[in-house]
Amino acid sequence: KGIGGSPKSVKKLKSGDLLIETTSAIQTKSFLIPKSILKKPLSVTIHRTLNSCRGVISEPQLLKDTESEILTGLSSQGVIAVRRIHIRRGRDLIPTKHIILTFNSTKLTTNIKAGYLNCKVRVYIPNPIRCFNCQRFGHSKTACRGKQTCSKCASVDHNTPDCNSPELL
Repeated sequence: KGIGGSPKSVKKLKSGDLLIETTSAIQTKSFLIPKSILKKPLSVTIHRTLNSCRGVISEPQLLKDTESEILTGLSSQGVIAVRRIHIRRGRDLIPTKHIILTFNSTKLTTNIKAGYLNCKVRVYIPNPIRCFNCQRFGHSKTACRGKQTCSKCASVDHNTPDCNSPELL
């Protein structure tokens, strides 16, 4: 129990680090001050993804602006990162009007001002992770414990390049 009361939760991670979820900004700042605990050195870092949120804006008027220009214009509103969504046409990557914004807070704002534009911010839902080894969702090939599965016919007997199936599933 420290300044600002007890933390919301404390978890020990596989790496041996402690993940401390605080209840307020004051409590968070109180954890950043000490340099040691029980004569052991202490290193405090703010979690990169748990302390931010992402949203999407769709503005055709921002198509000609670069990501860095948009970030410069929106940084005063708590935007810390900007990434434009691109679509692939053949071999070309085409920029779209959709822009993913990362905010430095845990609560997503509903609107932001981009110059004279009032932009509605929607929740960003990332594409699911797909394993190209077992063809399931939720993990990647490097963390896969499943059997290698053909992406064309879903058989575990052979790899995709060796598939003789005439039709896709």
